[in-house]
Amino acid sequence: MLEKKYRYIKFNKEYYQVKQNPLILAWYLTLSGRSFQLRSGKKKNRAIKCVLALILHQLHLRKHPNAISLSARGNLCLGVHRGYKIFDFRRKIVRRIIDQDIDKAAVLKEINAVRKAGRLNFTPNVMSWDIEEKWYEEDFISGEPCYSSGKSEEVNIMKIFHKEIASCLEQMILLQTPIAKGLGEHVQKTISITEDRKLSRSALDPKNISTIMRYLNKIGLPLINKGIYKINLVFSHGDYSLVNILRTKNGIKVIDWEGAAFRNPLYDLYNFFFTELYYKRAKTNLVMEINEAILSMQARLDTKVPDIAKSLELFASTYRRLYYIERVSMLLERELSNQLLNVVIRSIDIFERYENVVESCNPS
Repeated sequence: MLEKKYRYIKFNKEYYQVKQNPLILAWYLTLSGRSFQLRSGKKKNRAIKCVLALILHQLHLRKHPNAISLSARGNLCLGVHRGYKIFDFRRKIVRRIIDQDIDKAAVLKEINAVRKAGRLNFTPNVMSWDIEEKWYEEDFISGEPCYSSGKSEEVNIMKIFHKEIASCLEQMILLQTPIAKGLGEHVQKTISITEDRKLSRSALDPKNISTIMRYLNKIGLPLINKGIYKINLVFSHGDYSLVNILRTKNGIKVIDWEGAAFRNPLYDLYNFFFTELYYKRAKTNLVMEINEAILSMQARLDTKVPDIAKSLELFASTYRRLYYIERVSMLLERELSNQLLNVVIRSIDIFERYENVVESCNPS
């Protein structure tokens, strides 16, 4: 029996399923679209235009060449890393469809990671999955983003951290027994995975590739030279930032766990703050804020995992440099393009500027 396919047409960055009632879609977007920031400002106007465009398409008054066919029915679809996410507002579920060219081992790894994350009280529940067909379904989380791209005022980053973020970081670190690993081995493996990616493709900018690999080796070599120094790797979201954190009627919820893996204990903390620098929402260099956050996490973990707690302050600079390597590697695991390389180059620039500030604050 042939699998049924559903056609989605693209308006701006979203795909909308063709055979649905546009008025019901408009109602869903008004009710649930806050998670996509579709209810106000420019994005609200864009959503309205998309609904109108869908009506014109259904009346055969306008054609859209950008279309895809997927195996699940929903209202709205987003292209994501290695596949798509289909949002079914009526059933309140999200189906993650993984590209068919991804091997089953990688599919199983991702499904296991998101199921593991589901044990936390601030994550979507994974309800069903199919490794052979390469998909899984989880709860749709409706909530207000912790930031608004329509506002220019600065987010009170430390208020958010202490009130809502630190507890989530603590729970992630405590979720599973840490994995002890040699620092040099971990760095070498992370860089080698990056080198094994198809970075030599002719369509990619060789100058940017050279800059990225030169940076990884510059940061990585001193860490590799630490030899058999042991570190603890903990369960990590991978892209933990205000972009993926929602306020709901049931408290804070964190979405998009497909990049979850074991990383250094400060990876998610550093990523939370450095993402604010990346999007230029932070008005300071965040050195004092990050130091305060690390001390706060150390106090939280002191009696529960004392070895990790002690390492947070003692090896914060080592973890920070390791974060740079892990972050670049994580970004390069996505579908490679020159646009993605530009994101990595900009991230590296932010990392280097931060290191210059730290050095100026701690002259030798």
